[in-house]
Amino acid sequence: MISCNFSLKHYFDVLNPLKKTYAIGPIGEFPILKKRKKFLMLRHDVDFSLDYALEMAKAEKNKGLRSSYYILLHSFFYNPFEENNTAIIKKIIELGHEIGLHYDTTFYPKSPKKEIEFLKKEIKSLEYITGKKIISVTQHIPSETREIHTNLKKAGLISAQDPDILKSLKYISDSGYYWREGCMCQHISNFDRLQILTHPIWWINGQHSRKEILKKFERDEKIKLSSQIDSYKKMVHRLLVELDSPKKEFD
Repeated sequence: MISCNFSLKHYFDVLNPLKKTYAIGPIGEFPILKKRKKFLMLRHDVDFSLDYALEMAKAEKNKGLRSSYYILLHSFFYNPFEENNTAIIKKIIELGHEIGLHYDTTFYPKSPKKEIEFLKKEIKSLEYITGKKIISVTQHIPSETREIHTNLKKAGLISAQDPDILKSLKYISDSGYYWREGCMCQHISNFDRLQILTHPIWWINGQHSRKEILKKFERDEKIKLSSQIDSYKKMVHRLLVELDSPKKEFD
């Protein structure tokens, strides 16, 4: 019997048996997958941590699964252009997964023409990081942010939230550490075509409360920040020594 919880064990307990009967892949492969009678698209919106995303990407690789990982360019929690983060994004691709743009219209101009131009520029920026063509996108917090009014299809993009895609399958989401219609395990075998959205932070740190998970994320980020500050201090110290400055240490 499957024990329902937010854990990688549960995630794979649910998905592994489906590999025999479902075609499983990322959102960008929808044009191919939709030709199959039974298919499942896996999607991860990376809202908090690229480190957690990489952990999940590795776990999926080990289980023979491929997913879409959607990256924010305006994240409050990570900078995709930072050297280590760029390396993580490339590693996720090397593991066989798709990288897509997780666009946030909070930062977009309020004009249908200008907003699609802005989105294209963001795609170019993400392509610069990945070295790969970006073919799919998804909106960040669609319940709170403005929709893109211009037809994304005309821009040659696949949107995970395209109404034509959503009406053709069962969509399941864990947004906010909450399944809207109950855990995916309660529905997944009842539909031939599905899209499952999960957020790595909930699964890497699963089986804890939402509060505990976010507290752990906060601790992890503080450790990273402290390390970065220490590195900065050492760099400045080296510079001051080279300049023969009398002020060789921080107060």
